[in-house]
Amino acid sequence: MADPEIENLREQQKKNCLFCHIGKGETPSKKIFEDDKTFAFLDINPASPGHILLIPKDHYALLQEMPEDVVKHLFQVAKQLTQTMLKGLKSTGTNIFVANGMAAGQKAPHVIVHLIPRKDNDGLGLFPLQKRRMPDSEMKKLQEQMARILKEKKIVKEEQQSHGNNHDTKKSHGNDTHGVHPTPEHGHPEAHASAPEKKSDQKHHAELAPKKEEQKPFPEPNNKGGEVDLDDISSLFS
Repeated sequence: MADPEIENLREQQKKNCLFCHIGKGETPSKKIFEDDKTFAFLDINPASPGHILLIPKDHYALLQEMPEDVVKHLFQVAKQLTQTMLKGLKSTGTNIFVANGMAAGQKAPHVIVHLIPRKDNDGLGLFPLQKRRMPDSEMKKLQEQMARILKEKKIVKEEQQSHGNNHDTKKSHGNDTHGVHPTPEHGHPEAHASAPEKKSDQKHHAELAPKKEEQKPFPEPNNKGGEVDLDDISSLFS
């Protein structure tokens, strides 16, 4: 159970979070895209024209606090927005990064994915990360350490999945009498399998079956003389 003090701190942080207010529409922004989980808008101090900030609507200070499904959805949206930049803004590349933690340069207590459109010779350069030489012995030690951690996590997931499969198998065997399903109408186990399904039953099953959502193709940008106005870029998601 979470510490009440920590929960209170998170709630207080959420109330004062500028990006939570932006995601709710309480603070004005140049919105690009919005759905039930994410919100994307133009950075007011862009590294390049079209620099987008993509945030989860719920408050998460760090990436590791986010549920797996939200992380997955967030980066699916990031992929679509990147596609928009490449098509609509005639970009030839993008920088995508998250400053996760104060040591990594995070200033706001909310997860933010930066999407920066890039062009050849745009003058931005690359991130000023220092390249360092590391002895092979230290690299091998790090390799083994990280491989061990990842393997331990994988084993845990495999064991959970294995237990789940065993449980399903037992449950299936418990409900199934060696695959035989006698019916009172015919009195023979094979008669049930060969009996044709009534039209009313077929209709009922069709109604219960989940409908496949039609996947809409990603819209083409509305080019105006080969360029797209940033104010019109939101139309790509309408």
